[in-house]
Amino acid sequence: MNVWKLVSGVALLLLAGILFGSVGTWLLVKPAHHMHGPKDFRNRTMEATERLSKSLDLNAEQKIAVGRILEQMSQKLHEHFLKGKPEVDRIIDGSFSEIKNELNDAQKKKLDTVREQFRKHRRGHAR
Repeated sequence: MNVWKLVSGVALLLLAGILFGSVGTWLLVKPAHHMHGPKDFRNRTMEATERLSKSLDLNAEQKIAVGRILEQMSQKLHEHFLKGKPEVDRIIDGSFSEIKNELNDAQKKKLDTVREQFRKHRRGHAR
C-alpha cells in the first residue's frame, strides 16, 4: 500500500511540475503581439524608439528627439500607405477575379471564404 502512495505522489508531483513548467514557459515565450493586442504604427514606433535607445545608449534628450523623428516617419509612411491602398485593393481584386476564372463553382465558394478571411486579416493590419 505504501508503494502505491509513493508512486502516486511522485506521479502527481511530476504532472504538477510539467503543468507549471508549461504554463510558465508559455507566459515567457509567447509573442508580444498576443499579449498586447494588435499593433498599429504608433506602437511599432514606440518599440523602435526603445530598441534604438538601448542599442545606441541614448540619453533622455536624444531619446525624445529620436522618438519624434520616428513618429513623424511612421505617420508619413502610414499616410503614404493609405494613399496607395486603393491601388493595392484593385490589384488584389483583379488577381482574385483571375483566379476565379480558373475554378469550378465549389472552388469559387471556397475562394470567397478565403478571400473574406484575407480581407479581415488585412483590415486588422491596416491601422
